[in-house]
Amino acid sequence: MRTIPDGDITGLSLSFCVKDIIEGRVELGRVVCIYTGTMATSEEHWDRLADHYCQHYWRKDPDRARQILTYLREQCMIVQPRVSGREPENISTGHWRPAR
Repeated sequence: MRTIPDGDITGLSLSFCVKDIIEGRVELGRVVCIYTGTMATSEEHWDRLADHYCQHYWRKDPDRARQILTYLREQCMIVQPRVSGREPENISTGHWRPAR
């Protein structure tokens, strides 16, 4: 497992970051935002994405994961570079970065 930086952090993977939060590795209050590889542009897209992630990544507590996803969306803490034609950052060195 990669080291999670101290202090405020920025995530680079919605699935892995929410998993870290529901599994107690990261406190939601430390998260400034999460850049994702997703390209959800409608409620239907978000619902399908949440269903998929709950089955594959968020099995430990899917209800809490959905609450976190709703909170992140309501607080405009999810950034989707693909929606504006950009590529998301590579997560090969980890999915958390110190917040800038």
